[in-house]
Amino acid sequence: MKRETGIYASAGDEIWLAESKWWNRPVGPEPVTHLIRQGDIVKEREGKYLKSLRLWLFAHNGATEPAAALMREHGMLWSDKDDLNELLEMTGLRRLPELDIASKPEQERPL
Repeated sequence: MKRETGIYASAGDEIWLAESKWWNRPVGPEPVTHLIRQGDIVKEREGKYLKSLRLWLFAHNGATEPAAALMREHGMLWSDKDDLNELLEMTGLRRLPELDIASKPEQERPL
């Protein structure tokens, strides 16, 4: 199975890793664990030069309680569709599009 990061952003000694899941079901612990492992790789690679690492998961239809607990435990940021739309509106950007994600396989969904 192919694995990749949705967003890798850095400015100086701060790095953000973000992943987006437009699934028609809540996200479980597996994508959360994957993002945490990616963060660990970044920490190891950057070493003493890394001052701040933020992990953020966008889960279109939310997260299961085990996934949410894991994100809380690791201090991850996470948003569902309503959260992200609210943030977009606050910053003057357009809301997320309404997509028929239930009819598309997960591999074909937008990031």
